[in-house]
Amino acid sequence: MRDFKTHLEPLREGQNLLGFSGGLDSTCLFHLLVGENIAFDIALVDYNTQK
Repeated sequence: MRDFKTHLEPLREGQNLLGFSGGLDSTCLFHLLVGENIAFDIALVDYNTQK
């Protein structure tokens, strides 16, 4: 199994924007980036799937 942290290294050097919908995948990525102290801006995305 490869170390996933090697894939995060390029994110430490640039500007990052997280499209956040509140779903499981974007929530996990949010916590991963925060936990790894990687700077990012966030754009809220509403897919209008909730009633």
